[in-house]
Amino acid sequence: MVLDLDELEPIIEEALDKVRRNLLIANRMGKLEDYLGILGLDGLIQEEDGDSFSYKNGVIVVLGGSRVSENVLTGIGRSCGLDKDRFEFCLDYDEIESYPFKKLQYNAKYRVVLVGPVPHSSRGKGDFSSTIVRMEETPGYPRVVRLCSNDELKITKTNFRNVLTDLIAEGHIAC
Repeated sequence: MVLDLDELEPIIEEALDKVRRNLLIANRMGKLEDYLGILGLDGLIQEEDGDSFSYKNGVIVVLGGSRVSENVLTGIGRSCGLDKDRFEFCLDYDEIESYPFKKLQYNAKYRVVLVGPVPHSSRGKGDFSSTIVRMEETPGYPRVVRLCSNDELKITKTNFRNVLTDLIAEGHIAC
């Protein structure tokens, strides 16, 4: 059955009123995140982390020189249930030196930064030993996860998939 707009409008209004009431009740009971999850909207809640916040469905930044192509990494992300638009890549080792790291600070758009090999001296490091340490130790940056293989920074298909899977499992990022 297909309703015309005049028939559908009162149904939409009643459904919205019921959802609004249920959201208020769930919030009062401390169950808002659970209710949003039922509706498939669990990425809407802001998660506070110290001096910054971001959304669980925010952008995943991938920085570091890599032999694994952006297309392959995007495909791995898709296989984990993440849309390709969720990713921002800077995989050229030389381009990382001029990457605008400051844009990540206090920016709710960015959820996590996955880091592989990066130059120690880049425009964004300031007085820190590296840009990675700056992001890890300065308030307002998204969570930083180092991609390592054999105890060295390296972006591989395996560690990329494992980190995404872990971040999804712990609820830090939403699909």
